[in-house]
Amino acid sequence: MLSLSTLRNIFKKDFEAFFRQYEVKKRSVRIQRNQNQDLYIPIKRMIDQELRSGESFSINQLDTFLYDQLFYSNNNWHYIYEYDEICFEDRHCLTEVTEFFEKYKDEFLTDQLLTHNISNETMVLCTTRIEKENDIPKSINLLFKVGTVFIDNSHQNLFCGVTIDLEGNLIIIKFNYNLLENYEDDPMDVISSLKEILNGQEESNYDFFKQLGLNVIGFSEETPKKLISTLFKELSSEAEEILNSEVPPSTDNDIKDFLTEKDLPCNEDYIQQIKSVIFQEIAQRCANTMFRSGWVFRFIFREGQFTRASSRTENRSPIYGSKVYWHLKELIFKNNEMYEAGFFWYLSEPDDEEPKYVDVRFEARSDALITHYYYKMRGPDRKEKEEFVLRKIRKYFQENED
Repeated sequence: MLSLSTLRNIFKKDFEAFFRQYEVKKRSVRIQRNQNQDLYIPIKRMIDQELRSGESFSINQLDTFLYDQLFYSNNNWHYIYEYDEICFEDRHCLTEVTEFFEKYKDEFLTDQLLTHNISNETMVLCTTRIEKENDIPKSINLLFKVGTVFIDNSHQNLFCGVTIDLEGNLIIIKFNYNLLENYEDDPMDVISSLKEILNGQEESNYDFFKQLGLNVIGFSEETPKKLISTLFKELSSEAEEILNSEVPPSTDNDIKDFLTEKDLPCNEDYIQQIKSVIFQEIAQRCANTMFRSGWVFRFIFREGQFTRASSRTENRSPIYGSKVYWHLKELIFKNNEMYEAGFFWYLSEPDDEEPKYVDVRFEARSDALITHYYYKMRGPDRKEKEEFVLRKIRKYFQENED
């Protein structure tokens, strides 16, 4: 059954919500630990008791909860690569994809429940799932246990979720950042091992991956930077249009009159520089909901090998109230590369009582695009938020195919 090392990946409050959802009897009392007892011992005991009694949740309902937690919510640090080969003649054909994983069900542990015992070995495949929508396969999801980390005076399994995106040609390798940083092996060594497994180059336990015919490759060094730059410009251009709509129509003429009166050059650059001060003031005093799609809240911009500027807001609010943004805006927009940026996107109307949103940091690092989901992104709608971000990434590649 489930080990404490696995359960420690899930917050107590999330177990409490799960037990509440299925109306587990006396849950508030049963979940309390004795003095000096491990926090997760009563949780494990409750799970075992409820599965034996069958009175509240089923083993499949528990598996769904565990999978959402271990594959999505727990993993906030994603390495994104691409692939250029896979064995399917038509990767959008559900029958072909399903039949492959039925044929190799024992090897890929297709749909194996996460309540099964997980080996104490390192780099263990736990389950493989096919995500589909309207009878079209969207992705192949594999969950690995990489190893065990000793952290906060206890052992905790380090899991890795791998998504083979069938709508685009992306590979997403997902970790919990804190556990990955505290793991005994270097993160890039872990990534290399996973790539070897996925590419069928691992000869020992995972030679069956050769049948998948997958070839994971890195991006060119410029590609992630260009993607980040494009998303930055897209969101910031929209924000500037909104700010411009808040400026009185006579503003340009008023600025021209002022410059003429002071015998200063009356060119477009000067006019825009003065307007940027106005935009900055508007952005500082207006509600964030003014930006209907979202905003940028941080960036790192470089020229050559040197950092030209970086700026961020403490509470991930819009960057458009920052002097640094407006001083460098023209230079940033002329440049097609950006090393890092933080994006806040609304997934629903910003005026909703509890609007849905995602805030995520993008970073270009070597041949990978890294996405970092912030703490508040951990929740039951995490899968939806990841899919929203992936659509942004896919759209870039669809519009910028070679």
